[in-house]
Amino acid sequence: MNIAAGRVVSGASTIPMQLARMTEPKKRTLWSKSIEAFRALQLKLHHSNNELLEIYLNMLPYGGNIVGVGAASHF
Repeated sequence: MNIAAGRVVSGASTIPMQLARMTEPKKRTLWSKSIEAFRALQLKLHHSNNELLEIYLNMLPYGGNIVGVGAASHF
């Protein structure tokens, strides 16, 4: 929840945060968001930005059963 907006606002997640969410999907609670933040920090400490981008592009769903930019490029 964005206090300034007075409502739930989504977006502006970093790539490590999005990776954490994709690898461990959970309900959207404050507790799960804190776990995602911790996982994102772990990812950031163990991988370079280029590695994180590559992992993200290879895990990103493109609709239907298509997962990853490699699979998406075939369609």
